Amino acid sequence: MAAALFGGVRARLSLRTRVGLVLFVAVAAFVAVFLWASLSSRGQDLRQELRESGRTSLSLIERTVAEQAVIGDYSAIQQALEAGARRPDVDSVSFVDERGGILTVSNRDSHSDASRWAGRLLLGGAPEPVEQEVRLGGHGYGVLRLEMDPYPTELRLHRAFVTQASVSAVAIVVVLVLTWIPLRANLRFLLRLQEAAQRFEAGDHEARVAALPSSAPELRRTAEAFNAMGDRIEALVAAISEERRAVDAAAIILETDLEGRITSANRRFAESTGRPNVEVFGRLLADVLEEGSEVTTPGGWAETVAGRSFRGEVRVEPAGGATVWLDLAVTPIRGRDGRAERVLVIGFDVTAERLASEELRQSRQMLRLVLDNIPQLVFWKDRDSIYLGCNRNFSSAAGRGAPEEVIGLSDLDLPWSETEAESYRQDDRQVMETGEPKLRFVETQLMADGRLAWVETSKVPLHDAAGNVVGVLGTYEDVTDRRIAEKRIEYLAFHDGLTGLPNRSLLEDRLSQAIATSRRHGKTFAVLFVDLDGFKGINDRLGHEPGDELLKEMAHRLLGVVREGDTVARLGGDEFVLLLLELGSREDVATAVGRVLDAVRVPTPVGDVPVSITASVGVSLYPADGTDGDALLRYADVAMYHAKERGRDGYQFFDREMARAFRGRHRDVERIRRALADGELFLVYQPTVNMRTGAVVGAEALIRWQEPGRGVKLPAEFLPEIEESDLIVDVGTWVLEEALARAESWQAAGLDLRIGVNVAARQIQHPGFLATLEAALARHPGVPRSRLDLEILETTALDDVGLVQGVMTHCRESGVRFCLDDFGTGYSSLSYLKRLPVDVVKIDQGFVRDMLEDREDLAIVEGILSMAAIFGREVIAEGVSTVAHGAELLRHGCELAQGYGIARPMPGDEIPGWIQDWIPDPSWARTTTDARRARPAGFGGLGPPGRPPDRIIENQDLTPIRGVLRSAPEGHEKRGARDRAPLGMPGLFRVSLTRTSRSRR
Repeated sequence: MAAALFGGVRARLSLRTRVGLVLFVAVAAFVAVFLWASLSSRGQDLRQELRESGRTSLSLIERTVAEQAVIGDYSAIQQALEAGARRPDVDSVSFVDERGGILTVSNRDSHSDASRWAGRLLLGGAPEPVEQEVRLGGHGYGVLRLEMDPYPTELRLHRAFVTQASVSAVAIVVVLVLTWIPLRANLRFLLRLQEAAQRFEAGDHEARVAALPSSAPELRRTAEAFNAMGDRIEALVAAISEERRAVDAAAIILETDLEGRITSANRRFAESTGRPNVEVFGRLLADVLEEGSEVTTPGGWAETVAGRSFRGEVRVEPAGGATVWLDLAVTPIRGRDGRAERVLVIGFDVTAERLASEELRQSRQMLRLVLDNIPQLVFWKDRDSIYLGCNRNFSSAAGRGAPEEVIGLSDLDLPWSETEAESYRQDDRQVMETGEPKLRFVETQLMADGRLAWVETSKVPLHDAAGNVVGVLGTYEDVTDRRIAEKRIEYLAFHDGLTGLPNRSLLEDRLSQAIATSRRHGKTFAVLFVDLDGFKGINDRLGHEPGDELLKEMAHRLLGVVREGDTVARLGGDEFVLLLLELGSREDVATAVGRVLDAVRVPTPVGDVPVSITASVGVSLYPADGTDGDALLRYADVAMYHAKERGRDGYQFFDREMARAFRGRHRDVERIRRALADGELFLVYQPTVNMRTGAVVGAEALIRWQEPGRGVKLPAEFLPEIEESDLIVDVGTWVLEEALARAESWQAAGLDLRIGVNVAARQIQHPGFLATLEAALARHPGVPRSRLDLEILETTALDDVGLVQGVMTHCRESGVRFCLDDFGTGYSSLSYLKRLPVDVVKIDQGFVRDMLEDREDLAIVEGILSMAAIFGREVIAEGVSTVAHGAELLRHGCELAQGYGIARPMPGDEIPGWIQDWIPDPSWARTTTDARRARPAGFGGLGPPGRPPDRIIENQDLTPIRGVLRSAPEGHEKRGARDRAPLGMPGLFRVSLTRTSRSRR
């Protein structure tokens, strides 16, 4: 019981208490033993010293007593005994004579000091009495007996004990303190180690212990060992956890009892089968798996429980889901007695593999289908050039029915000639030995039908997984048609597709050859740049097919007037270049040019109508005008334009004056290019208003040039210099960006204004115009597309009606409007006005400005208003400079206008203030449309009911237009014709109201 009680108490003691008690007991025991040994030895020494002192004292008394005993003086003996007893360490002295008489002298005091226990214990009690026989002269007289008093010695021992005990106590305390200080640090480490171990045991695998630098090496090594053990255990736990997660994520794990009832299932089972675990717990495994599986039969399950493992694929049919395939391993788990206790089922979802296998099978079928249906002949061989496979086209060409019949054969077994077979084998060996493919080599082959065909063959090496060449894959194809097409493309690369004449590339090459030959032999040659006059109008009137026939006829005629060795080339459109070699003088060149002009002038029958056309020719001479081919072409082009300016149907030689003019135009272009780059161009805006209501409906952006030192230039002073240059495209793009940015600021300020932007002919016909427009609109999303009006000149549309019409249609479909500017100054064809998808027609300011004094201009204004009404176009009158102009326009039904009488062009930031201050003339609001000047019936929707304006023209009801023409005074040019219209529109009426255009703004 005591042992159990001690064990319980010890179990409740902490490590610190245990170590402290053990240390204290050990030190105390050591000190006690040391103190006992030291004082015990001291006590024995003092006891021996006390005995020696008694013997010495007794010897001194014996001499005196012997002398007195001889004489029998007992009184003296008594005195001697009393003298001896007076010593402090003598307790008593007694003398026993020979007769037995006893004399005793005692010096015993009463000592009751309780502290003498230590002395008595250490002294071992009172020392034995000391006896000595008293003899003198050989005769004995008696015996002296002396008893020592131990008190003084005991007192000395007690005092020594107290002193040493005190010193020992202090030593014990010092030793304990000095020992406890390092021991306490070590105990703290052990406590931290204990805490870390408890945390680690609780699942905190990141728990670690750190030893102080002052800790003992053993403790530091212990900490390192514990931390290393923790790292290894943490890594092991993480690996086990990861493996467990991986297994749980990848594998299906089930446990069943011996009857096959599911007792546990992991999450992967539920994910794969779509059955929640709670749904399958307690159910038989056979109920979950597909019926008919070996493991689901009673016999199969009994064998499994008996010890036979099952492995195989089974199918699971989830309710409402797709079939799931599982690869299962079913194994019994045995207990210690060797008998099965439960069954473990481990499996993997192999549905994806099943599907992949099915897809692979289908892919192989598809590959076979593709191989059998591609036009190429495909085959593959081993290293001995034995066929391993091919497609159906190849087997058919080889005279075999199915591709399988070719497998195992060589080229010698197929119906090739021996020479061909050997050539094929050499190609195979070359590809396999070098490891380099032999691609797209073309050779001729005599086909079975007797024709000589071009065959393109490719062979590449086949490698195994280790990269070793194991065979060759080859394809070949009949490329006869392609070779013919390539020859045709090669021809077209240097010839015009329409006329068959050399194109610019071949012309430049022949120019280079002519320059080299003429330089070597000192010869002269001429470059003639020929442009057909008025061809675009003829092409638009007659249509593209007749126009192409006319171009081919002109090419044929030009070839007929040149000598063998000369070159006739077509650059495009109606432009031809003649390279005339070895001409002796300018007169010879003039004669040759005359033949060219005469050949062109001959009327050409197009259909049933003879067409007459002329040409303008520019001539440059080598080496007089230049020694570079590009320069000669450019100079001939410049001379051709001078011929057109002089009245057409003629020719001009290039001269230095033209060169200076050409260089001057080039300098002007470069100066304007620098102005664009340096920010010298800017925009002003002229408002467009409704004169009747006073509403400001928009503003037209107008370009200006602030040329340093020369003031502000109007567009007519510099734009014509760049109209034939791509710089006009860059300037137009800049104007579009600036105008949209300004319009966006107006929209943000609450001003919903249309912004009008002028677009040059070269700009709208540029291939990148639509992309540039879309990019600009995307950069300024604050401007609605419906608020952008692109203004083009009438002549711009006539340059290439089809191209411009397509661009305009695309823009209108995206919401951008088009305005036909300066209408009446060009061809003014009703057919063009109908075909072009314009929304607004602008009357040229020259007609408006002079209409109050000039009846001709007024008649043109009336005609334009009537034509616009027919086609439902909005009309804006330019050049309204006075109130009277506005009133006259209002009387004719034209309400929208712009001009100096309304507002001069102004900077964009002044527009908002001007709108606030703008007040239209009060008389305009009171002006009504004059019935006498109203448009004839049928214009502007005033015709017979149910008859749209377009039908007026189609039914040849020309009365309204004839009325307009009759209203025009004599002397003004009027043209009308009842021609067949292109695109199958019979009876389309054309009219032109033209007058020399005034300078704009």
